[in-house]
Amino acid sequence: MKLDNKRTILTGFAFLSICAFSQMYNSIVPLILTNTFHLNETYSGAIMAADNVLALFLLPLFGAISDKKRTRRLASACRLSFSAPALRSYS
Repeated sequence: MKLDNKRTILTGFAFLSICAFSQMYNSIVPLILTNTFHLNETYSGAIMAADNVLALFLLPLFGAISDKKRTRRLASACRLSFSAPALRSYS
């Protein structure tokens, strides 16, 4: 079995982009909650924690929905539209 370098690099860039988006989300959203919506840091932290807890339950659900789709294009659209926003909360 030979390692496919192109596929490995593309997969690495996919994970890099997810991690970069996750770091940006986790640093900017609390600022938006505290500065724009004038929530104190306790409520802001509770909202961020609830986001992570919801992701634990929603990711397997959306994964199961995506796996049941017959067409590849529809499965990819389902994965992107539902799972990608939840993935960023796993950092």
